[in-house]
Amino acid sequence: MFSIEKLEKILNEKVYSIEETSYGVTNNNFIVTTDKNKYFYRTSKDSTKIVNKDNEKEALKLLSNEPYFLKPVYINNDNLITVFQPNPKTFISQRSLSNIVRIGKLLKEFHSKKFQAENTFNPIDQFNSYYNQIDELPYGLDDYMYIIDEFKKAVGIDHSWYEYGSGTDDYYAVFTINEKQQNDSYNAVEEVNGYEYLVSNITSYNFENDLPREFSGKYPVKISEKNISVYNGNIENGKEIIKIEISEILKTILDKPEIQEKINKPKEEIKDSVVPENVLEFTGENEKVKYRIKMTQISVRGNDDRKAEIMDYRYSFYYSIKK
Repeated sequence: MFSIEKLEKILNEKVYSIEETSYGVTNNNFIVTTDKNKYFYRTSKDSTKIVNKDNEKEALKLLSNEPYFLKPVYINNDNLITVFQPNPKTFISQRSLSNIVRIGKLLKEFHSKKFQAENTFNPIDQFNSYYNQIDELPYGLDDYMYIIDEFKKAVGIDHSWYEYGSGTDDYYAVFTINEKQQNDSYNAVEEVNGYEYLVSNITSYNFENDLPREFSGKYPVKISEKNISVYNGNIENGKEIIKIEISEILKTILDKPEIQEKINKPKEEIKDSVVPENVLEFTGENEKVKYRIKMTQISVRGNDDRKAEIMDYRYSFYYSIKK
């Protein structure tokens, strides 16, 4: 770690404070406050060579002119200083469909660049490097070594790995019922309109580890990635009075002419767009419950060889109990 005197010499500013953060596995991280600015200072605590600093320096140089890149103020083998970014938001805290799409498009742009790097990344070589640094092998680890061979077979890891890439002809498009959805600012107050109950803003990525979400009430609802169930009484002991298959609803929406018209065209012409609200909705009923599912946003992926599928979605669930 640099001394205050060293930091002042590097920054050419008076250092007022250095505050260590709780972040970092292979690094110690600090917020440095000076008389003019704040900086984020990272210094390595990695003594096992897990992080390849030569790769990092080359990557930083290649990315230096990219608009999304935060340029270092200073870098050497074990130390990196950047301007501090106030109010940073992690992906987990901002995990929404539009942010995922935005990140995906940024990654697509990044992966389409023709960067020429001297260093290469081979996951098998990297695994072997980690493996050889283990002093005492955990019991049973060798029982899983066959996975390495399976991985090699699956992706052609030998000499072709360095030419291996996404090579995909996929298209990816987002359809919404409101332009603000595409900017992740759609927070309209939902009106029930003919239904007694509403569960709003359900997303396909709400279900970590396939665990369902439960919503209490007189007629509680349990929603999983695959089903929506309504109960008469509490969920544990009550009677399930309707069970709705999400996959069937997604298929019905995807097959609507308005969606098919937008995706049955050359890949380069398939764009994100706003569609009428009724295009992304589905209504149904049984002898005890009537319901409406209003999708506010769907993401569709496909290509010439594979049928289109809805990858992610956001919706609200309206329902009423028949008397």
